[in-house]
Amino acid sequence: MKLKFAGLALAAVALTAACTTTVTGSAGQVPGQTPVKKPVDPCALLTPEQTESLNLESQGKLTPGKPEQLLPPNCAWSPGDPDARTNPLYASWTEELSLDDYVLGALPGEKFELGGLTWTRYGSILGKSHCDLMVRLGEKSFVQLSSYDSQDEGKACDLSKRAAPLVASHLEGGDPSPTLPTPSRPPVPSGPLVSVQPCSLLTPEQATSLTLSPVTITLGTTTDIKRPPGCEWDDADGDGGVKALDVYVGAARPVKEWPLLEESGEPFEAGGKKWELYPDGKICSATLSVTETSSVMITSGNLDDPAKNCDLVKTVIPLLSAALPS
Repeated sequence: MKLKFAGLALAAVALTAACTTTVTGSAGQVPGQTPVKKPVDPCALLTPEQTESLNLESQGKLTPGKPEQLLPPNCAWSPGDPDARTNPLYASWTEELSLDDYVLGALPGEKFELGGLTWTRYGSILGKSHCDLMVRLGEKSFVQLSSYDSQDEGKACDLSKRAAPLVASHLEGGDPSPTLPTPSRPPVPSGPLVSVQPCSLLTPEQATSLTLSPVTITLGTTTDIKRPPGCEWDDADGDGGVKALDVYVGAARPVKEWPLLEESGEPFEAGGKKWELYPDGKICSATLSVTETSSVMITSGNLDDPAKNCDLVKTVIPLLSAALPS
């Protein structure tokens, strides 16, 4: 692009004032001077309409690059709905750093044709739950998209792959008219658990017989997808021994989406309902799948004797099985 410099602009103004003939054209580059590159803005790689289709906030947060530290400019878009089960997206874009220098010898992995460009996944130092997709634009130019999924590493690239065609539409060689993804919506509570009040699942008499406080503490809310409604019965044996009992009722939570649990637990049946136990040190949890999109989770433990971590949970399960809908 030819640039207009201050001196040439002033000369043009003077000529215009002195003559009746209009001088047309644009100023040329000063011999020997390097063209000034406009800094790239990774936040410009997605429009507000495009970020909304990805369930992200319309405006990203820019972090300036540090070429001397091999760090290109970066933009981060947070989830548009803090209660939705989505993760942030990160994009880097540079015209001052080669891709080879940036990856420091990391070998390219799987390739994806997205939005008319070839994107390559490189291994992340943060592990397989993180995904880095990169596209080379020139000798010292590339774009990187990063996403992650801490609960399912097989889905680490999902957000980056949905975003790649949209980002490519702003890059040379990319498809300028990508199809916008359909925004996902938080699941709607449904099924037999919708009307269940967690604190009603144990009577005060039952809690007392289990050495628990009959006074309950409400946990979570019906509108908080990340933390469904629950109830806590505090232990009544001091600071040690049995841990408080927490019961969560997820009317919009598939059983496999409870955090910090293994792939499969130990089967435990009571009252015609099939629970799964998850002993973990001093803590013990149990889950019950009610429908494909609803479930129950309980957790307690023993702070003094890990061998007894599931004792209270196993005692409570028959009581809950009887109180829950068929």
